[in-house]
Amino acid sequence: MTQARPVPPGTTAKVRLLATTDLHMHLTSFNYCTGRPDPSVGLTRTASLIAAAREEAAGQRALTLLLDNGDALQGTPLGDLARGDPDRPHPLMRAFSYLRYDAIGLGNHDFNYGLKTLDAALHQAPCPVVCSNMRRVGAGKPAAFSHYAILDRMVRTATGAWPIRIGVLSFLPPQTVLWDAHLLRGKVEVCDILDSARAWLPDLRRAGCDLIVALAHSGLGAATARPQMENAAIPLAALDGIDAIVAGHTHQRLPGPDHDQSAEVDSRAGTLHGKPAVMAGSAGSHLGIIDLSLAAGADGRWRIGEGQSELRPIATRAPDGSIRPLAREDPGLAALLADDHDDTLESVNQPIGHTGQPLHSYFTFFAPDRGLAAVAAAQAAALRRYLACSFACDLPLLSAVSPGKVGARAGPDWFTDVPAGPLALRHLDDLSVFPNNLQAIMV
Repeated sequence: MTQARPVPPGTTAKVRLLATTDLHMHLTSFNYCTGRPDPSVGLTRTASLIAAAREEAAGQRALTLLLDNGDALQGTPLGDLARGDPDRPHPLMRAFSYLRYDAIGLGNHDFNYGLKTLDAALHQAPCPVVCSNMRRVGAGKPAAFSHYAILDRMVRTATGAWPIRIGVLSFLPPQTVLWDAHLLRGKVEVCDILDSARAWLPDLRRAGCDLIVALAHSGLGAATARPQMENAAIPLAALDGIDAIVAGHTHQRLPGPDHDQSAEVDSRAGTLHGKPAVMAGSAGSHLGIIDLSLAAGADGRWRIGEGQSELRPIATRAPDGSIRPLAREDPGLAALLADDHDDTLESVNQPIGHTGQPLHSYFTFFAPDRGLAAVAAAQAAALRRYLACSFACDLPLLSAVSPGKVGARAGPDWFTDVPAGPLALRHLDDLSVFPNNLQAIMV
């Protein structure tokens, strides 16, 4: 397929890619576990950066595309509440519609609630949903996502508006099918990221795509390719045909100090194998921006020139440790999500019990952790009733737990802190971050 009309040779244009990743349902600037506003998270704040970046691009006659790189559907009580009512319009998709996203990729955590819940949400998506290395198998509904998307747009230039065709690929870790095996086994197959890219790139080029963007829900792992890589962004960028990379999954930043300089990675400029790339943290903490320059060749087709990568944060941390907001909340998006926010607050504040002592994770690595002990005891109690009348009833039961909120890369506020006294549902979210399924293994 070719363009409807060739672009006059020498014509120049600009394209701006805006990217979010690993939102984990942090749609509002609020921490539902602590019950307090949190200016370091929230798509409502990222939305203000998106609006400003679009306004800048319009002043430069640049075409703007807004993309999400997966792991958006799970992560806060707002997401847990949304999954419980598949007939209710999903707040994430309403937010994506309000912000006019152009394409959405999928991440491994988007499958945590199962395919039925995922399909219900994706069928409400306001734009193409892409997953290039997963396919549905067996009987059932067709997938609510495609292997790639082709976006036909017009880009303004000094000589008028001209067509441009943009291809979008999206990849998630092959391990996704293992991490959620109880939900996905026999229903989906996940292929190697690099093999899938090599399979679909020729189709996009034959379709006349001038620019190909890879949404890689994958971090910056080893530079050398190997089969079934979880973090494959570096060798993915080395493939001929990919022009720009949006990375994610590890909740790190690029450009920025989270990655070392190497022959393949310029962490200051934000390039992988010389190609522009961004990784925009998590929870809406940053907006990724890639600015591309294009010029029409003698054949009337666009050629990709220089690219620049940038991250814009919604907040910064002051010398005293306090969080200082850099972006205000978008009032329209905040109003759109107000009912969902209120319903979530009502849900997480339901009383469920009492604790006579504080439960926190500040010293979990070198002292007994009462919070972890409580989670371990709860897991064992939940399982014992299933064992009571079985052949395994007399076997010793070991309950394994691991720290969830321990600061580190997530920041100095990422700790469990449940005070002594009444317990509400939000305190359980604080003690056990992920809505994991209980699994028992006989050893």
